[in-house]
Amino acid sequence: MATPFYNNFLTENIPYVIKSITERLLVYYADSLYKPIPLEEALNRFVLSNLGDDGTSIKRIIDKSKNNQGVFPFTAYNVDTVEMQDGGFSHFQKNGSYYSHDYDCYIVAVPIVVTFGFVTFFATAQDFWKAYTILQEDNINVNSLDVPITINGKLTSYKILFDNVTEKGDLSFDIEQQFQYGRIYPLTHATTVNSIFYLIDYNIEPHSTKIVYHVDDIILKLHELENQKEEAKQTIIVEENLKIVDSNPINNSKDISKNLETISLDFNIPYDKDTFNYNIIPMVNHSISFSNDLKNVTITLKEELLSNTKYILTVFKDTSSIYSTYPIEDLTISFITEE
Repeated sequence: MATPFYNNFLTENIPYVIKSITERLLVYYADSLYKPIPLEEALNRFVLSNLGDDGTSIKRIIDKSKNNQGVFPFTAYNVDTVEMQDGGFSHFQKNGSYYSHDYDCYIVAVPIVVTFGFVTFFATAQDFWKAYTILQEDNINVNSLDVPITINGKLTSYKILFDNVTEKGDLSFDIEQQFQYGRIYPLTHATTVNSIFYLIDYNIEPHSTKIVYHVDDIILKLHELENQKEEAKQTIIVEENLKIVDSNPINNSKDISKNLETISLDFNIPYDKDTFNYNIIPMVNHSISFSNDLKNVTITLKEELLSNTKYILTVFKDTSSIYSTYPIEDLTISFITEE
């Protein structure tokens, strides 16, 4: 009887949540390691393999790649372990008594830790070290990913926290001795993921709530999530009027030094600097600068202020945000200098 190429755990018993987490990691690594080529094509460079065996499956993959004029680099991966955790959630979340009004269902949240083995094979040392650098930098800058999920027809996402350990491959067999095709450079990036396994309406019969963990269409759903976020952001911002949210000196402050060097204003949303209309009373010689994000204004004073004097800085209500929204009224701050 032939020996299965993949073990049963990988092919039959992985819950869909594990599959969706796996696919999200594949998209992440495909985008990081294979960015010069289209994402869909990059995903074809990932091969499910049993990294814990004697190397037979990986040898077979390498052999096939060599015979096909060397499709390098490519990545072999495996789900190593899945562990349920206890802790970090309330009694209601763990026993199914937590009701979500947004999704009209009861939710059980089970923390899980999933470990993955990844080995990426390179045909040149240059590619090996470039990938090593990419993964090391990403490990510093990226530690969470959003995974799409649909509950009762509503697309949303849950977050996974992950950490990878990148090092030169140290497999259980000697590739160079097994294959006389030249040097191959394996890069291992073992990945540990902390996530949530959601059970919906677990204690209710029949189970009417529909939950979809996205696997085959994960790229499409990631794009839809990104569009949702942008639309929500635009909706919130467009409806918001331009306001001053902070200033230095603080509004209505007293005993401000006559040698004050700058006045700064922070706004809730970006302004249109071409419409920025303001004045300072009493007049004072100054210059003005705008921040790159158009949410801060700095006025640099070029002369000493008058003592015991109230200064009023006004941003007039015809000043527009970049979304064509305006202040409800003139925006002012004032302060009194020291005697």
